[in-house]
Amino acid sequence: MKKSFALPLLIFVCGLLATPVLYAAPWAWTANFGQVQRLYPTGGKTYFRLVDGLTSMNPTNGYYYIPQSHSNYDAMIALLYKAAEVDWRLYVRTDESLDSNGRAKVRYLVVDF
Repeated sequence: MKKSFALPLLIFVCGLLATPVLYAAPWAWTANFGQVQRLYPTGGKTYFRLVDGLTSMNPTNGYYYIPQSHSNYDAMIALLYKAAEVDWRLYVRTDESLDSNGRAKVRYLVVDF
């Protein structure tokens, strides 16, 4: 009796098609993370740069920023400074596109323990 590979091949192909593709949008918090390398407040915003991680938004000169007008500014700045102080990995959720200067505006920050 001759063996058929059609059924196992069909099962394998269907399994591949049903497998979810792991993709994070460039602005997602899982696509922008690292340790804080530099930060500075100026002109109503606090800018910071990340290293040793992933920065999929690829902002100009690597800078993300939090505007002082953000409703959660004080808490995010406290978390930003603490993350820099103790070298925590910081995750950053940004707007979907860069601003007119090519920098990434922060929506929220995440730190996992």
